[in-house]
Amino acid sequence: MSQSDNNTSEEGITFFGSKPSEILESFYASGLAARGFAIAGRIVPQTAHVVTGTGENDSLFGGEKLYAATFMRNAQTS
Repeated sequence: MSQSDNNTSEEGITFFGSKPSEILESFYASGLAARGFAIAGRIVPQTAHVVTGTGENDSLFGGEKLYAATFMRNAQTS
């Protein structure tokens, strides 16, 4: 999806893991903090789904509930 598709000046990335500490360690190791990303909310258990073009959804990760955290930044930072 391009920025013009959703009319937003922000972009994000979501990390999934079995423990909150894994997510934070991966975030800092990836260098995303230095590129302007910051956590957008709490790290909480979630399931993930992808929505198809027909509006149906499919479970990701076999429907397993994993901890997830989304990190955001201003898209003009990229």
